[in-house]
Amino acid sequence: MDGTTISDIIINIAITATFMVFELFIIAKWIERSRQKSNSEAWAPFRKMMLDAIVRFADEMLAISYKVDSELTTFFAGKEQDYETLHNILTKAYNDLGESRRNFYYILQTVAPSLQPYAAQYCSEVMWFHDAYKGDLKKALRSLDTSYKGHYNEIKNIFDCVPIYRDTRFTHFKKDFTQSVWKKENLHYHEKYGDGRFLTPHDYEIALNTDRLKREQRSKQDK
Repeated sequence: MDGTTISDIIINIAITATFMVFELFIIAKWIERSRQKSNSEAWAPFRKMMLDAIVRFADEMLAISYKVDSELTTFFAGKEQDYETLHNILTKAYNDLGESRRNFYYILQTVAPSLQPYAAQYCSEVMWFHDAYKGDLKKALRSLDTSYKGHYNEIKNIFDCVPIYRDTRFTHFKKDFTQSVWKKENLHYHEKYGDGRFLTPHDYEIALNTDRLKREQRSKQDK
């Protein structure tokens, strides 16, 4: 023999085995990262659809609540506080909220497999506001059925409390959410004519340049 002992052979085998295990670990990690990247790219359009839907749902709910605020302010400031007018205000808001929720749920069910934990958290936030505001509308409609003509103080009190939870918590949702998506998904929110959507950095740059060119053209026409 060349002086190599059985102990040396065992040590060499152990070292070789250790390197093989390490290489297999690296390969497995690389395969997993590649799989995750592939899945992420495959689901990207669906995640974008979901993110757009979350913001749209938030916008629609806020618009409904502000519209009710305005209509109720006019109603309670007037001398004629008839049942039918108040019933129409509350019923329309309730139906509009339901339609908005159905549209959101349709998108959510379509893209559910691509949901990320942070996105699910934001879904919970919009659903929290939906449940709170829907609950107030239902409470107001029940109160309306038991109120006698011209005495709607309970309904007024219900909606006087809405700004407490809406304006202190939910009105900041859109800004916080779009910033979070930009940091985590590298998608920029571009809002135009009240119809916003998330864009990739490349598409976002094109959109900004297009907006700039249109502003310059309008500026030239106004001169």
